[in-house]
Amino acid sequence: MAPHPAAPRLDGLAAELLELIAAQLTAASDLASLGCVCRVLARVVASGAVWRGALARAGGGAPRADGGCARRALRQLHTLDGAWWARERVTPRRAPRARAHAAAFAFDGGRALIVFGGSAPRAGAGAMRDCWALDVPSGEWFEVAPTESGPAARCFVADGGGGGVLRDALGAEFLVLHGGLRAQGYRDNETWLLGPLGPAIGARRWRWARIGGSASPQLAEPIPVARFHHRLTVLGGARSTAHGSSLVISGGHDYMLRPLLSVWVLSLRAVELCARTSAAPRDTRADGDAACVVPEPEPEPEPVERRVCERAARALRWASAESLARLPRTGKEPAPAERAHHAAAAWGRHLVVFGGERGRGRLLADTWLLDGTLGGWSKLAIALPKGGRSRAAAAVSADLLLICGGEALVAGAHGATAPVRDCWALNLATPGALGWTCLAHADAGAGLPSLAGGAGGAFVSASFGALHDGHTLLVFGGHAGDMNGATRDQYGDARHGFCAPAHTWAFRVATGADDAPVVARSARCSRDADGGLFGPAEPGAHVAFVPCGDRLLACGADESGDRLVVSELAFTR
Repeated sequence: MAPHPAAPRLDGLAAELLELIAAQLTAASDLASLGCVCRVLARVVASGAVWRGALARAGGGAPRADGGCARRALRQLHTLDGAWWARERVTPRRAPRARAHAAAFAFDGGRALIVFGGSAPRAGAGAMRDCWALDVPSGEWFEVAPTESGPAARCFVADGGGGGVLRDALGAEFLVLHGGLRAQGYRDNETWLLGPLGPAIGARRWRWARIGGSASPQLAEPIPVARFHHRLTVLGGARSTAHGSSLVISGGHDYMLRPLLSVWVLSLRAVELCARTSAAPRDTRADGDAACVVPEPEPEPEPVERRVCERAARALRWASAESLARLPRTGKEPAPAERAHHAAAAWGRHLVVFGGERGRGRLLADTWLLDGTLGGWSKLAIALPKGGRSRAAAAVSADLLLICGGEALVAGAHGATAPVRDCWALNLATPGALGWTCLAHADAGAGLPSLAGGAGGAFVSASFGALHDGHTLLVFGGHAGDMNGATRDQYGDARHGFCAPAHTWAFRVATGADDAPVVARSARCSRDADGGLFGPAEPGAHVAFVPCGDRLLACGADESGDRLVVSELAFTR
């Protein structure tokens, strides 16, 4: 049928409008199909700018390829064909000493990495207290000063990561550290603030500030009790989120190995932590003449150096979840049970808590939501079909809660647990519609992709990361789950047998039949850029993994074991 004479033609639309139409697509196959519609759209799609823009949107950041490579890079991003590790970065003359169990976080939009503390790899060397910032593009390390005014030496064994990078109401970033292992059997509950963070080259100007307790003396606990096996979760961590972000502590064990709930929130929402100070005035006097001032026709604005506002930092307090404004109760149970080794993730302003253990042989399979701003718990009325689970990894992608690995009870073994290798998804917006859906399993039965774990084991106490605006999901770190007593200490934490970078698993989730989530693409990231296997075939020493912008970084020791080196998992080549 011929088009109506008054109907607009595509070739009559402005080029900017056609590019806007193409900008709604981020998949290489979709853009290629659009280019087959007509000649005018083919010319628009052939533009390198369209492919570079699509790559930037799909990668969650600036494009890392120019016009001729953007189409290939976009395909690699969606198919995971380019998910390879780059071997150890060439580090310049200065690099931190090698360490394990350090606190490591990305900031500055993924352009920088910060590392604090940790334990020296050699026996008897003790904990460390130095702090370093890495400029990721150049690979240059810068020491943060002054270290003496900051936290004492400590490492973060089984401490939920040690903290996070928060933003205040104006978008300034700050490192917040909480707790840590000071010495054998000595864990504290100190909270420290470092910032304002910026480009790594300015790390010597950052300053530490100690955060006090709660402003409410009526509370039984003025500050969070010292604990381990807990979770530290950042709410509102996306850069697009307005009004700042918060750090939430949930669960864990106290010094008597009793499980806790005791949820606390440190919020920078509506808080301005930066004070502006002008830099030192420029000397405009002429040489040899103190009274003569050299005129400047167009004076440049004075540079402004940001620093922590001490009064605002002193006013920061942890708030118990019980002290937040209560929401109407949505279920019969007022709050979750005490637990440790649970999984936690952020869903908008909500904290999601899943599973964990209450004691030997008592694993939980429930899922709870806490409103991190207004308070109030709500329980999802559906439990994981496979029963209770502890030490699992958790992440949220859009509205999907994903749970991977961990340990489950062994039938008839009187409270003994064993590693599991599977991945489950639950839609938090409509949990009752489909319930829990199995996305992957170690046996790869029923058409499911295989979830490859560490050598001889699985992802136990692993981490879950979401890159590329949540479209690429990564499971990394953890240990193989060997139950041999020689591989674990008296608290059940791994001494060695940690998963190497070669055991990273990447996948993408799509919508299948009946709107059920399915794994559209998956890859075990065991290759390096040269096509060989990355790292040792067997799991070994502890490595710190950090999602950093559009890539994953792994911080480990060099061949000599003396210096810290960084390897990179990128997704385009």
